[in-house]
Amino acid sequence: MYTATKDEMPRLLSQLCLPGTFISILNATNMRTLDGLFQEFKKCLRFPEYFGNNWAAFDDCVTDLDWIDATGFVLIVEHAESLLLSDQPEITTFLRHLHVAKVYWGKPIHDDEPWDRDSMPFSCILQFDENSQEMDFVKKYSQHLCNPDLE
Repeated sequence: MYTATKDEMPRLLSQLCLPGTFISILNATNMRTLDGLFQEFKKCLRFPEYFGNNWAAFDDCVTDLDWIDATGFVLIVEHAESLLLSDQPEITTFLRHLHVAKVYWGKPIHDDEPWDRDSMPFSCILQFDENSQEMDFVKKYSQHLCNPDLE
């Protein structure tokens, strides 16, 4: 999980986006509520129609993504200062679920089964409109974020 301002995005993307990476841009102004978050992910990551609009279904879909032909995933949440504004207690839960997905995709599966795969990078960038908004978010949720120096 990364945070960035718009000015920082080109450098961050150049290091996270390898050939074959699926990039999805989600708009946090559509994700002010938990239901809005689920709907935006369903639309942008093409979740199946049966997606259940709850955290268990979110985990199932975000750790499947078979329907996307990719060698890795980068999710960009634009206007992150709007993320779950009406459901702020859910932000920590959201960040934990994305961490679970990152760990899942980071482990290869080699069981001689049709679903075998190599490890795949899975990253999410919360893009803030202003540096001050990013810093406020980082202070509050730093234990859930990863912002190494990507030089």
